[in-house]
Formats: sequence, C-alpha cells, structure tokens
Amino acid sequence: MLHKPTYDNCIIISTTEEESKRCPVVQKTYVYLGRIVPRYMVKYGRVYKICYLNPMWFINGFIVYVENDKVHGVSVLGRHTNADPDTNIFCLRDDMKNVTFNLEYFYNLVEALEIFSLDSCHCQPNKEDVIYKELPSLRLTSETLRRLGCKTKAWIQHLKKSFKK
Repeated sequence: MLHKPTYDNCIIISTTEEESKRCPVVQKTYVYLGRIVPRYMVKYGRVYKICYLNPMWFINGFIVYVENDKVHGVSVLGRHTNADPDTNIFCLRDDMKNVTFNLEYFYNLVEALEIFSLDSCHCQPNKEDVIYKELPSLRLTSETLRRLGCKTKAWIQHLKKSFKK
C-alpha cells in the first residue's frame, strides 16, 4: 500500500558551522525518501490519467537544495519525464524557484512530481511502460494548468480553448 508523502518525513541535512565559515552561503538539504507514483500526464494540451506505469518510472524520493533559505534546485531519486536524465535535476516552474521550502512547497512539489508533462520533457516512457486514458470532460483553471507545467499565459489560453471544445 502506498502512503501519502508527508512533510514530517523529510530529513534535514545542514552544513556544519565550519563549512559555513568557508562558504558564506548557508546551505540545507531536505531529503524525502518515499515512493511517489505519477498519476497524470499532459500531452498535446490534453490531460490523461495514468492507469498503469512501469515501476521503473516510480520516484523513490527527492532532494531539495536550499541556499540562503531559498530553494536552489531539486534532484529526483528515480526517473521523471521533466528531470534531466543525466543529472536527475527536476525542471522547476518559475513559481517554485527561489522560494522558502516549507509545508506548502513540499506538497506542491509532490503534486508536480505526480504529473508527467510531455509537452516539455526530456524523455518519455515507452508505449509498453504506460497505459493511460484521456480525461475529456476535465475543465481546467489557470492554477491547475500552471501546476501541470504550463509556463506561459499564451500556452494556458491555448489549453483552455482546447478543453472547451
């Protein structure tokens, strides 16, 4: 049984006082070790529910790098379509960069990791790795579209029009 990720399960790793003296930027690392299974996929402006996903695409956690109390980057422990396959650095939306890591950020990050945005991805699962079905009656708000990885107002407007058809 999968457990819902919780902020309380994050491990905080801080730099030592001596390391802080050598580097004026105070760094913290938040490590979450727990399974996250992507549930949705955005492809060509349409939203799909993932019915089956090969376990090799399950995410086993993430590492959040914080500098000066602001999120600097996120590394995914596993494969994700929106993470660089060489470094596993997750592509953060603009609203998720340079903000404080807190409970709300944690849940927004988990939500982002549960979505494969194939319209702006580094790699895709093979056809045999994923089975999905379209959610045709879904009406999306601008907030939902933004969370699904839509970065520009023009793209959000385009998707809204395509969902009204």
